[in-house]
Amino acid sequence: MDDHGITILDSIAMRLQVVGELLKKIDKENSAFLKKYKEINWENIMRLRDIVFIIRVLVKHGT
Repeated sequence: MDDHGITILDSIAMRLQVVGELLKKIDKENSAFLKKYKEINWENIMRLRDIVFIIRVLVKHGT
């Protein structure tokens, strides 16, 4: 993958982190909103944020 591809991948990862972080905030402040949409697995989406964060840290530190 070239530098441009890595930049795009990093941008996507960052956006996934933001989505997960915002969902965690919504869940904390108004969990009733997410419960309206039970067909969506919000927990997995929120956990994806943590996974992406860990992978980005490992990649950044060359681990």
